Amino acid sequence: MEPGERCEDALTREIKEELAIEIHDPVKIFSHRHVYPVAFEVNLEFFRVTRFSGHVRNRVFQQICWVPVGELTKFDFLEGDLPLIAKLAGPEGERLLS
Repeated sequence: MEPGERCEDALTREIKEELAIEIHDPVKIFSHRHVYPVAFEVNLEFFRVTRFSGHVRNRVFQQICWVPVGELTKFDFLEGDLPLIAKLAGPEGERLLS
């Protein structure tokens, strides 16, 4: 995030830069603090985006793909993302995504 920038604004900017789409009405679904040993501590905010305009284009990642939520646990995520992945793949997943 840039100084003085809201999470929603940073998300909108980053998604546009990385995927070439304009997101609409992001909704925060989960947040937590994660400590990476011998490195740093981060506050993570996760959002659900159900509406966007434009066509998704991979501008920066090695690979992107759409998968069913239950398959998320098969992928290699950063340690800080794992609590969200567990929630999405578990019984809370449907509630977080609706």
